[in-house]
Order: sequence, then C-alpha cells, then structure tokens
Amino acid sequence: MTGPRVIVVGSVNVDLVVRLPRLPRPGETVGDGTFRVTPGGKGGNQAVAAARLGADAVLVAALGDDDHGRAARDDLQREGVDTRLVASSGAPTGVAVVLVGADGENVIAAAPGANATVTADAVTAALTGLPDGPAVVLACLEVPLSAVRAAAAAAERRGWSVVLNPAPARPLPAELLARTSVLTPNEGELDVVAPAQRLHLVAHERAERGARGRGVHVRDDEDSHPEARPWHADRRSGPARTSCCTSVTHSSRLRRDCV
Repeated sequence: MTGPRVIVVGSVNVDLVVRLPRLPRPGETVGDGTFRVTPGGKGGNQAVAAARLGADAVLVAALGDDDHGRAARDDLQREGVDTRLVASSGAPTGVAVVLVGADGENVIAAAPGANATVTADAVTAALTGLPDGPAVVLACLEVPLSAVRAAAAAAERRGWSVVLNPAPARPLPAELLARTSVLTPNEGELDVVAPAQRLHLVAHERAERGARGRGVHVRDDEDSHPEARPWHADRRSGPARTSCCTSVTHSSRLRRDCV
C-alpha cells in the first residue's frame, strides 16, 4: 500500500459528448457539432480522483465485455486504479450521451448497462475479501441501492468509514444513513435524500481552490437516527472527473482512518 486506501463502489460509464452551437428543440437536428468519447461514471471518476491524490484506489464495479468496457478498464489502469474487483458483465458497458450547448447547458441520457448488474452479494464478497487494514469506502447511487447498502454494512463490520455521494438522488433508508460517515449531496438533492422537516441546514461560506462556494451541514433535529454521524453536503454538481474530488476530499478528512 503506497497511500491511504480508498475503496470505491460505484459506476463506470463511457460518455459520448457532442458539443453544439445550441441544444436542439424536440424533433430538431442541430449540426456543426464536435464529438469526443470520455471516461465517466461517478465511481470511476472517484477512483481516478483518489489515485491522482495519492491514494491506493480500489474499484468495485462492473463493465461490459465490449470495446467500451475494455477501453474504460485500460483507462482506469493507466490512472493507477486497482481494477481487479471490476467484474466483466454480459450487459453492455454503461453509456451516457451528453449534448452540450455553447452556453454550457447540457442534456444527458444515460443507459446504466453493466452498472445495473452490480449485486449486493458481489460487493459483500469483494469488501470481505480485501486485506485487513484501515480504509475509507466511497459509494454513489449509480449502481443498485442494494449494492450500496451491502457496501455500507460490510464497511461497518470492518470498521471502515463510508462517504456517500447520493446521486442520482433518491430517498435513503435509515440504516444506510446511520452507517454513512459523510454524505455529499448538492443542494438540489437534499430534499430527496431525507424529508425536509427532519433537516436543519446551517449554510456556511467557504473557498476551495480559489472558487467561492456554499456548503451545508445537515443533521436530524428529531434525533431519529442517533447513531448517525455528521453529514456534509456540497452545492456543486457536474459530470467532470474534477467534480468527484468533492467526495474524495471529504474522505481525506477521514485520513486518520487510513494511515
């Protein structure tokens, strides 16, 4: 192990990005676009961000046995991510089709493909089989919720902290929240993650890498989950790998668990 160990349970996509002068209206074709294929998926992006920050990054995920999957696996390995726990699925590799207008607005259509085949049993086996020692587990909701719950349960048994990026947002079970050390939704996801009447938001200003931002600390005033640890939320969102540094940065606050 060369650095703090970060175990990512999440998605890997291939993003098919078309940049256009403007976004098309329904039924309209807009030409003069440029096209590129980029690595994507919140799980893959988190793993790459962790590796670039010097962590020993391990990814638990699934890829299709196709050209996109092979390219994604090669990219992850070049970035220094341990892909031995990335399964080969009979489903195609997950794909996101991204249309981006000149003003920066975008429209995204996603097909989860192999990401939807990540099972609770596979995640449990993967995390249980890893060597002893401290670690932080990062997870997102682009894989089945049952797999995320299994990751959190396995992490709790092993004494590992859990950082959860709850996107795409959905209501989360109390037991998953209780096992989550740090929660990193953007502001728009907070109302979905937990009932608004249970949340007390304390806004605070902060600067990160020279850019101003606003974060919120979330807690349950009714103390319905007394075993839950403090959560943190982030206003920013976006598909780029650099945006995934939010979750990885939060995990670095738990670095004492990884040294």
